[in-house]
Order: sequence, then structure tokens, then C-alpha cells
Amino acid sequence: MIKKGMNILPLPKVIFKHGDQENASQFLGKTAYYSPSDMTVVLYTEGRHPKDIVRSFAHEMVHHIQNLEDRLENISTTNTMEDDNLNDIEREAYTRGNMAFRNWTDSLDGEEVSSLNEDENNLTFYHGGLPIDFTISDIDPFRKAGRQSKKGKDYAGFYMSPDLKPNSFALGYHKNKPGSGLHKIILDKDSKAYEHDGEMERISTLELKSLLNKGYDYIKGKNLFGKPEFILLNKKKATLKLIKPNSIEYKTAIKNIKEEVTSLNEKIVGEKIECDNCGWSWNIVDGGDDLYMCHKCGHDNEPESGDPFGLKAYARELMEDFNIEDIKPATKSLEEQERVRIFNPNCGCDKT
Repeated sequence: MIKKGMNILPLPKVIFKHGDQENASQFLGKTAYYSPSDMTVVLYTEGRHPKDIVRSFAHEMVHHIQNLEDRLENISTTNTMEDDNLNDIEREAYTRGNMAFRNWTDSLDGEEVSSLNEDENNLTFYHGGLPIDFTISDIDPFRKAGRQSKKGKDYAGFYMSPDLKPNSFALGYHKNKPGSGLHKIILDKDSKAYEHDGEMERISTLELKSLLNKGYDYIKGKNLFGKPEFILLNKKKATLKLIKPNSIEYKTAIKNIKEEVTSLNEKIVGEKIECDNCGWSWNIVDGGDDLYMCHKCGHDNEPESGDPFGLKAYARELMEDFNIEDIKPATKSLEEQERVRIFNPNCGCDKT
């Protein structure tokens, strides 16, 4: 309120009335009141939602302002029907108090928080890496997945992450594209889900269109790592919202990205990657296109969100710093090369 330029100094004393079950059981029980004589706000908390309590606090704080401005004198009744001045005083408290509370919640969440916002009653998913001004009309539910296109496959779909926890691919995509947005996709609560068997990354464009034609709005399944994953089918049932940087949700997401960095760094020793299956390690610079693939046991150590921290790019930069001729001695002749015994101390195997 001070930041809004409201005159609330000196601050009032605030008393919380906890556990008054008798008052809470009454339909017209007390919720809060302001005492002008000692500048005290009293709040009744039993059985009330925290937001409702804060809303009452904002209302009483407007009465505190009115008291500091000497506008609460000569009021002899609590019935607004009997005193026009009291009616105006209460109208101001309800209007300014509720709007002060609403503005405050908007500043925290980055979006409207009220009974008009029905997000909590619907299905919420997340996606990262999209342009900030991206809209639901820009989404192509049948887009071909870039990673699979490189393999010549017809895998497609607009994938949605169920949360923004560490290792969420939505966070990975957002981290990989500086300046991109972090969005939430909200589906109507009556949206119809198709339960998919098998790996979610193995769905063709034809299958996606077929499921949409059958009346399904989204696909529910698991990714290659056995964790929940979803694919959008019917964008007419969906709303796309940008998570604003000043919101608690966004700040929590950034915190989770940092936790993921810390977790991944524990698997990286200096300029090496360590397989979390067999413990074998290799130099990042030697990883090639399959940077995370262990060539001893075949385990793929790539994070669920792809390469969220740019290790592949880092490996390419490292290679550019080396002169390959300085690393590998020139072979004098094919005959001499055939007599050389090659031993790889990393994997413990040898061959001639």
C-alpha cells in the first residue's frame, strides 16, 4: 500500500483471533473490524481461506487510512441503511480494499487471480522455448519433431510437460533458447484423453490425426524414461498463456533449472561425462554426435530435456581449439598400421 502512495503511517496494530469456532459457525459472524481509538485491526481466522483473511485486512486498512484522515468521526451506527456517510465510507473500503488486494495478487502471479480465473479447475501443462508472443493459433499439433526428422522418421506432435520440476523438458527448451518464453497450456477439464501404450516419442502424424478425428483432445502416456508426458491434439480446447517473469511460478521454474544444472554437474567430472549405468567416463570432446552415449554399455545418458546446458555446443568449441594433427600422430603406411596393437584404457578392451 505504501508503494501505491497510500497514507498508512503510523501502521496499525494487528490482532489475529484464532480458534473462535462459535463465531465461525454463525452465518453473520465477525470477519474483521477496525478500532479507530487505538488504531487496531482485528482479524478472525477460524475456518477461513487465507486469501479471504487478507482481503479483510485490505478492507480494514482502508478504514485505517480514513481514520488518519479524520473521516471516521461522528458515526453513531453500524447500519449503512441509516447513515449515508457510513455507506460512502464502507463503499470506499470495499472498493479500494478489494482492488488493492487484487493488484497485489496480480503482481505476484503475473496474471489475474480471481473467481474469473478457472485455471485451477482445468488441466494445466507446460512448454518452453516458444517465442514470447506465441499464441494458441501458432501451435501445429501435427508438427514433425525436429530431433526425429534428422533420423528420417515420421514422428510428430506438440509435446507438453506435466510440471516445471527439475529435469522437465519444458525447462530444458526454455533454457536452451535465450529470450524465449515459458508457457502454460490450459485444457478444458472435460477434454478427452487417449491412453497411449508404448513410448510417446514413437507416434506418427497419421496416428495423431486419426486420434483427433476420433474425438480425443490430448494423449496421455510416458516418455522413454517412463515418466508422464502429454501431446496436444485439439487446440480448440486449449488456451496458451505466457508465464510472466515476475510471477512466483516463473521464479520457481528458474530455481528448478539451477537445481538441474547442479544435478547434471555431479555427473560431469572436469571435461568428462560419467555413465550413470556402468560408471565409465569419456572426454566431452570425444563424444561426437552421440555425446551422452556410453560406448561401453550402450546406455544413453542424455537428460530427458535433451541437451539443456549446451554440452554439445561446448564439445564442438573444444574441438575447434585443438589441431587434430597434434592429437593423432600421422600414419606412415598401411602396412605399419596393421602391426600396431591398439589399447583403449578407458573401456578395458583391446583389438588388433
